[in-house]
Amino acid sequence: MACCLSADPRAVALGEECLALCDAHGAQWSRSFTLWLLGLQNWLNGDTRQTVRNLQESLSTGRPAHNGLAVAQCLEVLAWVRASDGDGAQAAELLGAAQSAWEKAGTMLPGVGRLLHHRTECEALLRDVLSEECFTAHVQSGAALTMEQAIARALNKPPAQPSPPEHDPVTVLTPRERQVALLVTQGLTDKQIAAQLVISPRTAQGHVQRILAKLGFTTRTQIATWAQEHTPRL
Repeated sequence: MACCLSADPRAVALGEECLALCDAHGAQWSRSFTLWLLGLQNWLNGDTRQTVRNLQESLSTGRPAHNGLAVAQCLEVLAWVRASDGDGAQAAELLGAAQSAWEKAGTMLPGVGRLLHHRTECEALLRDVLSEECFTAHVQSGAALTMEQAIARALNKPPAQPSPPEHDPVTVLTPRERQVALLVTQGLTDKQIAAQLVISPRTAQGHVQRILAKLGFTTRTQIATWAQEHTPRL
C-alpha cells in the first residue's frame, strides 16, 4: 500500500510476491486484499482491463461476503473503472454499493488523502453524464443491494437472491468450543489448551478444527481476532 500510494515502482513486484505467498499458504483473506492492491496499482497505471480482472478475482476469492472491507475496496475502484469506461449507470450503482459496504465495515477508503480525488472525479463525471436525479437513483439502488447482490453485480452475474439468515456464529459454537476460542486468543497451543481444560491434545485439536470450519476461517489468528471481538458474549 505504501509503495502504491507513493508511486514506488516496486509496488507491482511486491504485490505479486505477496500474492504468491498467499497462494502458497492458503491465505484467502490476505489474497483478497492483495488482488485489490494490484488492481488499484493497475488503475493508477492506466490499465483498466487488468484492474477489472484483479478486482473481480478478489471478489471471487474465498467467501467474499465475509470480508466486508475487501469487498468495499473492490466495489469502490470498480465504480471508478466503469465510470471511465462510460458505463454511468453501473458505475453509480457500484458507488452506492461501495458506500454501503464502507459503512457496514465501519471504516473508509484507505489512503483517503491520496485516493479521495478519484472518487470525487468519478462522482463529477457521473453527474455530468447522468442527470442528478438519475445519478441519485442509481446510487440509492446500489446502496440497497445486499453484499451478495453487489458482488454479483460487480461480476456481471445475474442478481443474487438474498441469502437465508445465517445462524449467530456465537451460538453455533458449543460452550466448550467457546472456551477453546477464548484460549486461542491467549496464543495457547493445542497442548496448552488441553492442559487448561483437562482434555487430551487430540480433543483440543479437534475443537480448534471444528471452530475453523464453523466460522469459515483458515487460521488460528482469525479465531483469535473473532473471539476478541465477541468476548462479552462468549
